[in-house]
Amino acid sequence: MLESSPTEFAATYAQYAAHGQLLPRPEGSFLLEFVSGDLALYLLDRCGPYLTPGPARVVIHGLVSPEATGPAAAPLAPWAEALGRSGVQGVGRVLAQTSRATVVDAGLPLVLSHPARPPYSAGCWTLPAEPGDWLRFSTSAPLHGYLIE
Repeated sequence: MLESSPTEFAATYAQYAAHGQLLPRPEGSFLLEFVSGDLALYLLDRCGPYLTPGPARVVIHGLVSPEATGPAAAPLAPWAEALGRSGVQGVGRVLAQTSRATVVDAGLPLVLSHPARPPYSAGCWTLPAEPGDWLRFSTSAPLHGYLIE
């Protein structure tokens, strides 16, 4: 199981939350608009409908597109760019591996998982990389956002 609850997932990856700004959103919208540096992302809200706009720490989680994810040569700098309505692509350095995700620094921290189908085997969500490796990645929509308070 990738997560037992949004609260548990957020707590597990809180140290990898991105710093940025939550922008105001229309009442009833399930998407958070989160800006970190010059990157604006739409994230599926996993924490509740009444979040206050302003400075925020958000864990950004995405499922990668396996065919567009793999080893990369070291770039001049890590980077990420929005991909469609709620995806991201880029190149980053692997910070950590857990049993459920690979954490990448792509100018902002991203928690990335490999899509898996039952029965779930150990490590089925992690990407084939070790801390310190460079990784190119592309995610499928939607990205998920977990507000850290």
